[in-house]
Amino acid sequence: MDIDNEKPKYFEARENLMRRLNFHLQSIEEYCDVDNMTKEAKKIYDEVYSLIAQAMHNLETEKLDKVDESVMRKIQEKTERLYSLIGKKGENHEVQ
Repeated sequence: MDIDNEKPKYFEARENLMRRLNFHLQSIEEYCDVDNMTKEAKKIYDEVYSLIAQAMHNLETEKLDKVDESVMRKIQEKTERLYSLIGKKGENHEVQ
């Protein structure tokens, strides 16, 4: 049996979560002009960035159990709130 050709579900789940986190990170970096944000938008931006960074760190250190759907949902909700504050509308910013 060639272990290199078999990916356990753990690693697939980890890769999927990392892809979703990278999408959120790239998205907020692309759409947010940090220098011209309101105080409230900047606060939420910092929260989203921090949540993403912590989740990525947990995945990189193989703490998959600390990055569950509730964390992803929280990132999604805060990202949507951020976009509403900066006027970004009309798209579903979640990657599946």
